[in-house]
Amino acid sequence: FMLNGERVEADNKEMIEHGYNAVHTFTVEEHHANLEMFCIAENKMTSIPIASNHQTLGVKSLPGEVSIAGPEFVLPNSVSEFECVLPEDDTESVVTMHVMNLQMESVDFAMESDNKISVTTQEPMDSFIVECFAENLAGRGPAQTKSFDVLYPPQVQIEGPAQLLPFTQITYSCSTTKNSAAHISWTLTDEDGADVAFTELSSHPD
Repeated sequence: FMLNGERVEADNKEMIEHGYNAVHTFTVEEHHANLEMFCIAENKMTSIPIASNHQTLGVKSLPGEVSIAGPEFVLPNSVSEFECVLPEDDTESVVTMHVMNLQMESVDFAMESDNKISVTTQEPMDSFIVECFAENLAGRGPAQTKSFDVLYPPQVQIEGPAQLLPFTQITYSCSTTKNSAAHISWTLTDEDGADVAFTELSSHPD
């Protein structure tokens, strides 16, 4: 056998009908990419070795790490697109994408292209996870996951007395629900629409 111009002996030779069969075995590594090989045969009947056809060994590596591109935030009752981005030099790998909720249950999505999906967010979905990985003849590359929160408008509720006595100090509290932090601001007006002075005791996002 000739491997990149270097002659190596066969691991095993056996006689078959009308000739011999020779086998050479080696472990393929990345540096074997584009290895040129052929076998040669010679006997007492020829002074010049007879060469077989040449064959070039192509070595496939596992795909590299992918990345997930998508919107900075996701709104309810909307359609958002997410893309699984391959390394720049990878033109052969096939992308697989999944979407799950926080309980690791599958979430429906639509394939927009080979590496792009769209997800329709509907209540009561609060968060979901997009997963993708690349695969080629060598196998499956590392998976990448990214979580996205669905940002709902806050629901506001005021708590405090409905009636009050003159010259008494009263306190009202304002709370919000849903999964996005909200900034709370106050406005007090009298029955004529004029501003009423007040003291804000505390203010912080929920």
